Amino acid sequence: MYNIAVSDRERACEEGLEPDEYNLLLSIQDLGDAERELDNYEAAQKLYDRALTGLTAIMGPDAPVTLRVRTKIAILAENQALYAAAEEQYNKVIQSMGNATETDTGLSYAKEGLALVYRMQGLYVKSAECLEEVCSMHKRDRSLNEYNPKVIQSQQNLGIAYFDLGRYTEAERLLVSILERCREKYDDSHEITKGVAMNLAMTWVYQGRFEDAEGMALRAIDPITTGFDPVKQCTRSKRPYLIDALEILARTHEHLHKNAEAEAEYNVVLQSRQSVLRPDHHFIFRTKESLARVYGDSGAKSASKAFAIFEEVLENHTKELGREHPDTLLSLHNYGTFLNRQGGEHGEKAKRLLEEAFEGRTRVLGPEHPLTLVSKACLAGMDEVGSSNV
Repeated sequence: MYNIAVSDRERACEEGLEPDEYNLLLSIQDLGDAERELDNYEAAQKLYDRALTGLTAIMGPDAPVTLRVRTKIAILAENQALYAAAEEQYNKVIQSMGNATETDTGLSYAKEGLALVYRMQGLYVKSAECLEEVCSMHKRDRSLNEYNPKVIQSQQNLGIAYFDLGRYTEAERLLVSILERCREKYDDSHEITKGVAMNLAMTWVYQGRFEDAEGMALRAIDPITTGFDPVKQCTRSKRPYLIDALEILARTHEHLHKNAEAEAEYNVVLQSRQSVLRPDHHFIFRTKESLARVYGDSGAKSASKAFAIFEEVLENHTKELGREHPDTLLSLHNYGTFLNRQGGEHGEKAKRLLEEAFEGRTRVLGPEHPLTLVSKACLAGMDEVGSSNV
C-alpha cells in the first residue's frame, strides 16, 4: 500500500497535479510519511525538509501545520536512534506552542514524544516528569475519558517510566488498572490490550514472577490460541509489538532456564530487528547480548561463543549510547557476571566490570535503585550472590 502511495504522490508532485502550492507541500509531507513507513529514511528526510521550508514560508514557523511537519522530523530522527536531534525538534515544537491551551492535542503529543526520547537517552527522571505532565493534561481535557486510546497509551508509558526508575510496585499497579480498563472496552485480541499485557509481563520479570510473566507474554502474542508456537506466530507477523512481546517471553524462558526456547525466540527477535534497523542500532546489539547470556548459561561449549558477543555489544553501546547510559551499564554488569562464572583468569576483569557497573548505576540510577543494589550485592560476594543476569 505504501509503495502505491509513494508512486501516486511522486507523480502528483512531478507533474504539478496539486491545485496550489499549499496542497503540493501537504502532498510532499504525505510522501515523506510513506517513505518513512518503508524505512527509506534519507528520502523521507529530504521530503520533510522541503515541506517544512515551504510551509514555514507560506504559513509561518508557528502554524499548526508547520509544527506537525517538525514533529514528523522528530519521529524520523527517533526511528534512526538520533535522539539528540529528535529532542531538539520536539523542544522547538513545544516552545512554539507556548501559548497553546493545556488540552491542545499537538502539545501533549509533542511532550509525550519528548518523554520517550528522554527514556531512550537514559534520562528516566525527566521522562517520568514529562509523562506525569501529559497524563495531568489528559485528565483536564473533558473530551477524553479513561478508555480513550490516547489516555491509555500515555498512562502505559508512565507505567514503563516507573519501571525504569525501579518503582516496580507502582508500575504494576498502574498497568494492572489499565489492563482491566482495556478488557472492559476492548477484547483480549485488541492490539492495545496486548501491548499492556506485554509491559505488565516485563514488570513481573523484574519482580521475579517468571511463571506469571511467561503466561502474560504468551497472552500478549496470542490471547486466543492455546498450545501454539510463539516463534511461528511472531515470524508470520511483521507487527513490532509482537516482536517486543517475544523478547519478553524469551527473557522469562531465560530465567526459567528454558534455554532452547529462549535461544530460538531471541534469534527471531534478532532477525526481525536486523531486517528493519540500521546495522549498528543498539536494539540489535541488545538482542545479541541476550543471546550471549543464554549461551553463557548453556554449558562450556556454548559459553565460548559469548565472549566475543559481549565485547561487541559493549563496544557498540559505548559508541552509540555512552559509557554511563543505563543500557551500557547493564552490559557491563552482565558481562561481569558472565566472566565471574567462568572463574580463573577472568576474575580480575569481572571485578573491574562489576565495579564500573555499580559506580555508574549509583550515579545514574541512584544508590537505592534495585539494579544498583544488585550490582552492590555482586561485589559484596562475587562467588555466591548476584551471578544471575539482570
